[in-house]
Amino acid sequence: RPHVPATPARYAARPSHAPHCPTLRCQNPLMSSTPSMLHIRAAHPHESYALQALFASAIHTRAQASYTPAQLDAWSHARDTRGFLFDIMRLGKHFLVAEEHGTLHGFGAVENDCIVLLYAHPEAPHGTGSQLLQALEDIAAAEGTTTLTLTSSLNAEGFYRTHGYE
Repeated sequence: RPHVPATPARYAARPSHAPHCPTLRCQNPLMSSTPSMLHIRAAHPHESYALQALFASAIHTRAQASYTPAQLDAWSHARDTRGFLFDIMRLGKHFLVAEEHGTLHGFGAVENDCIVLLYAHPEAPHGTGSQLLQALEDIAAAEGTTTLTLTSSLNAEGFYRTHGYE
């Protein structure tokens, strides 16, 4: 994992669907060694409905302590199945899912030097988000990216800091 200096997070403009979201950066993305039976692979277009349901479930369950019900509703409705289908087609191998025995447990996407999506179902196996993040970092590193940025929800800040983002 990269060294994380003891400096405050860098903040940038927030997307309207996720209020109060800091932008975090990671130098020299590296893979960690989180074992699991999960299979990380590119998403398929026919999975857009399942991804939208997973997205809404993750938001309403994992972020409920950090946001109001109205904010959660707006955020979870900001991306519909057509949006997921468009992103899967546009990002191709850069849009990943984590599955185990045919069940989708999470998804993530990287575009250029930015993690644009990373969500895990509330009942996903422990380490799902970490495995998706390391796979996205690996894709970016293989393409020459040395610094990744992302916009984090309040409830996910600790997760990203644990993985070397500041």
